[in-house]
Amino acid sequence: YPTATALREGAVIIESEKRFKAYQIDDFYEFTTDELFNETYISGNVAEQKLTSGIRFVTMDVLPQIVLISGHNEGAMAGFDELISQNNYQVQTVNLLQDDIPEGTNLVVLNAPQTAFTASEIDKLDQYLERNGSAVLYLYSPDYGVHPVLERFAADWGVRPVNKLVVDPERSVGNLSYIAPLVIKSEVTATLENTTNSILMMALPGHLELLWESRGYRKLVPLLRSSENSYTKDMDTTLQTLEWEDGDITGSYCLGVMCEQRRTEGDDESISRVFFYASDTLLADTFLLTPNLMNRSYASSLLSYLYNQEDTMVFEAKTMESDLLTMTGDVATVIFWALVVALPAATLLAGLIVWSRRRRL
Repeated sequence: YPTATALREGAVIIESEKRFKAYQIDDFYEFTTDELFNETYISGNVAEQKLTSGIRFVTMDVLPQIVLISGHNEGAMAGFDELISQNNYQVQTVNLLQDDIPEGTNLVVLNAPQTAFTASEIDKLDQYLERNGSAVLYLYSPDYGVHPVLERFAADWGVRPVNKLVVDPERSVGNLSYIAPLVIKSEVTATLENTTNSILMMALPGHLELLWESRGYRKLVPLLRSSENSYTKDMDTTLQTLEWEDGDITGSYCLGVMCEQRRTEGDDESISRVFFYASDTLLADTFLLTPNLMNRSYASSLLSYLYNQEDTMVFEAKTMESDLLTMTGDVATVIFWALVVALPAATLLAGLIVWSRRRRL
C-alpha cells in the first residue's frame, strides 16, 4: 500500500481490485473538546459509518463527483465536506469565471453566495444542467439577499427566493430564531426511515415562493415547509423583534423544494434536478455535528438519492454521552399543560374528593 503511510497498530484496511481504503483506530470515534477544562474525550462511535463507507468506496465502479462553486464569498462547509467524503464523493472547487464544470459531476453546490453572478457563469450552470444526472444545490441566505442574475436562474426553475424571514412559533426550538421545518415525505427522504432523530433544524430561514407546479418538462416537488401558524418578517426594514406584529403575513411557507426536469428522446431519458433551500444553516457545522438532530441524516439521504444508492442505510453515531432532549414549541406546550398543569390539577382534585368523602364519615 504505497500511499497508506504512517499506519499504526490496529489500523483497518479495506481492499478490492479497484482501490483500497485505510482507517486509523482513531477514525472510528468522534471526539469532543471541553473548552472549560481544555480536555478532549470520546463522545461517539462511528465504526459502522466508516466501515460501510469504506466497503462502498472500494466496490464502486465510478466515484461520484461534487463541485463547490467559489468566487462569491461562499461560506466554509467543513461539516458538509466531511459528510460528502464519508459518502465517497470526490470534491473539487470551481470558479465559473475561470473554469467549466467538469464532465462526470453529479452535484454542484451554491452555498449562500454574497456577491453577484455574471450571465456567463449562469450559462455554464445551464449547460451543465443539460447533462443527464446533473443536479444543483442552492442554499439561499436572506442575510445576503437575492442577486438579479441568480434570481432569473431560480425563476427559470420555478422558484423565487423572497427577502423575508420565516418565523414559526409552533415549530420553534429554544427560541424563535430556530425552526424545525416539517419534512414532506418524498423519494428524497426515503432513507430517513432508518433514523430515530426527528428534528431537522434551520436558523432564520427565508421564504421560497413557488411560481408554478409544473411547466413543460419541469415540475416542483416541495420538500420542507413551515406550519400554518408561521409568519414572515420583512428584511427590507430594520428588524426590531421576531414576535408577531401587525403587517406580518401568516401562512405555511416553503422552505425547501426540488425542481425536476425529465426529457425523453427516443428510448433515452435525461433527468436534471435543482434543489432550493431557504437557509444555508441547513448544512451548518453546528447542526450537522449535533447527534440528536436530523440534519446529517437528511443530507446523507439527499446524497444517496442523487447517486441512486437505493440500498443506502443511514448509520447514526453511537453516542457515549447524554443527549439533550430537543423538542419544538408545540410539543413543549403540550408537555407543559400535561405535566405542569393537568397532572397536578388532577392530583389536587382527587385529593379534594377523597378529603370530602372522609369528612362525611
